[in-house]
Amino acid sequence: MKLPAIKNLSHAFLPTLCINFIFGIGVFEYPSGKPRPILSATLGMINIIFFLCFIELANIPGLTVLMGSKIAAQNCRMFMYFQIGFMIVVMSLSQSGSKRTRNSLRKLQDTNDRLLMFGISSDYKLILKDQLVRNSIALILVVTIIVLDLRYTALDIPSKFERENLLICAHHLLIFDYVIDSSYISGIRYFHNRFQRLNYHLEESDLQKNFDTQHNVESKNLFPRHSSILNEIHGNLRSYKLADNKWLLHLIREMRKIHRDLCNMARELHKGSEILILISVTLSFCITVGLLYVSYCFAITSITFYDVMGGITCFLWAAFYSFKIFLIVDSCSKTSNEAMRTGVLIQELLDPMEIHNGNIRDEINIFTLQLLQNPLCFTANGFFVLDYQLIRGIIGSVTTFLVILIQMGSIYDRKTLDVADVQPK
Repeated sequence: MKLPAIKNLSHAFLPTLCINFIFGIGVFEYPSGKPRPILSATLGMINIIFFLCFIELANIPGLTVLMGSKIAAQNCRMFMYFQIGFMIVVMSLSQSGSKRTRNSLRKLQDTNDRLLMFGISSDYKLILKDQLVRNSIALILVVTIIVLDLRYTALDIPSKFERENLLICAHHLLIFDYVIDSSYISGIRYFHNRFQRLNYHLEESDLQKNFDTQHNVESKNLFPRHSSILNEIHGNLRSYKLADNKWLLHLIREMRKIHRDLCNMARELHKGSEILILISVTLSFCITVGLLYVSYCFAITSITFYDVMGGITCFLWAAFYSFKIFLIVDSCSKTSNEAMRTGVLIQELLDPMEIHNGNIRDEINIFTLQLLQNPLCFTANGFFVLDYQLIRGIIGSVTTFLVILIQMGSIYDRKTLDVADVQPK
């Protein structure tokens, strides 16, 4: 797929910025560099008003047959109102932090210019392609869910108008939550790309080759050859080694500064979305557990084709929320690991070499100490670390909750049958 020429970061993140603009998240800029906060706030308010209207038109308190009871219907309505509060918080935080986001983009642009001096490309096309692919997969899954919902979900609702409004509310919730996570994921994945390119440059550097060349030339001194040619080589070696040490010192110092700046910018980006990620992951976990239990109930009680398709639809909803959690954790974990891998590469690259320059040794020690004392780690507001260990914990927790819900459901069914047997005929 041939992509257009991309000149800066704003163009690279254009898909994410356009989606955010539609949902009133952040501050839209048109033309580039001129923010439009009033327009963005207006779009945000329109989204909230429309969502509130759909909730009222769905008449959720009256859907006792679908929900199972009046209490369940009221809880569903309260959850929808909670989603409105969540939307307001997201829009407020994104607009209040828009200036900080623009400053971070400028700093990242300057860092890319510094990396370009070492031959490290900005990879704007790559990050644009990554967004298009990821959003296309999400779009296919969302469209599939919407089509199945329209055909097989909430068929017990007598009013077609109320059913459509209820599905619109549910799908808006699904898409809005993904948009928030997608914006965060796009930024974190680009930092992963920067660390990856930085490490690749260290791996592919001709540093080792240069020192091997020096070592081979120095080894010739072990043989008793007394000639003017050998003396000339030895003299050239000294000047070459001095120049190469200066280049090595400059390289390590600049890489250390760039690595530090990238870590600080990644922390700043994460800090602005930390609370939102905590809420998103927690909600996705709870919704996933509930949907998987509903899918299980459909699986064991399915009588008609519509029941089977309803269970499949619930499972796809759960898969979508699980997909969101995996994308967040995968992006954070890979970025953190790639940032720490820089220290390993520095040691592996320089350990076998004979470094007699004290400044170089000091610079390497400072770089290593910087990585050890300030590791790049992403947490959900300090509650849990966003790494692959979290995925294993979530899988275990989901399994535990499902077993508990299934056992409680079986006990409830047995008690219901016992009560029915006791009642007089």
